[in-house]
Amino acid sequence: MNEAEVITTPAGTVTPGWAEPGTAARSRLATLGAGLRGALAAAARQPRLLVACDYDGTLAPIGPDPRSVFPLAESVAALRTLAGLPDTTAAVISGRALRELATMSRLPDRKSTRLNSSH
Repeated sequence: MNEAEVITTPAGTVTPGWAEPGTAARSRLATLGAGLRGALAAAARQPRLLVACDYDGTLAPIGPDPRSVFPLAESVAALRTLAGLPDTTAAVISGRALRELATMSRLPDRKSTRLNSSH
C-alpha cells in the first residue's frame, strides 16, 4: 500500500477497504480515473459529509412502472453504511411522494438518512 491509499480525516487516519489487497472494492475503485479517486479522497477528508442520491435512475433502475421499481440492494447497503459513519449524512432525493419514497426506498427517514421529496 502506498501513501496515496491512506486517507487522513478529521476523525483520524483511515485505510479504506479498497486499499486492502484482494478486495472487490479495490478492484472496482481501481477502474476509476486518478482524478475521481483523488476527489473521493478529498471528500473523505472533509469534517462533515453529505451524500445525496436521486432515487430513480441512481439508486433504483428506471422502469416502465415506477411503482414496481425498487433500489438495488448494493445501493441501500452503501447508503446505510455511509449514514453510519461519523459526521456523515446520507439523503435520498426524489420527485415521488414522501410516503411512497419511504416505502420503496427501504431507507427509513431517521437522523442520519434523510428522505427528500417534492410532493
